[in-house]
Amino acid sequence: YHLSADLVDHAIEWISGLKAVAPSRPFFTYLAFGATHSPHHAPAEHIEAYRGAFDDGWDAIRAETLATQVELGIVPEGTTLPGLNPGGTAWAELSADEQRLFARQMEVYAAMVTHTDEQIGRLLDYLDRAELRDDTLVMVLSDNGASAEGAQQGRLDSFGYVNGVPETLE
Repeated sequence: YHLSADLVDHAIEWISGLKAVAPSRPFFTYLAFGATHSPHHAPAEHIEAYRGAFDDGWDAIRAETLATQVELGIVPEGTTLPGLNPGGTAWAELSADEQRLFARQMEVYAAMVTHTDEQIGRLLDYLDRAELRDDTLVMVLSDNGASAEGAQQGRLDSFGYVNGVPETLE
């Protein structure tokens, strides 16, 4: 069971039911996916697909992302990366255990985004099959990204933050 898939299943069912009863009636559907908020419960095969993708670390990923944005014209040539966030650490300064943990966290996060994207795609495919897509406004909104509660190390227990329980690398 996965909440994101269930939400889309129900959305398709509700839209289909409405269109069966009142084909000309407009509809409003709001899907509030839990991704990428805790817990990151992406399916194992999605996580495995990202195995090793972040082994070079966040500094390399940031540089690659900026290069892609420049290439696509999203940001102008000559744009430079800002420094790390206050309290941030360069990837090369981390221990091997920290690098392994943080690379895995990035794999799981990316897998969660991918799984959510697939669910949005399933809804769009349904709208295409039902010939509703041309008359449907689809808006995808996102909040500000990863939460600050995990700080640089991230958290395995989101309630620990609320309760002031520290986590260690181990």
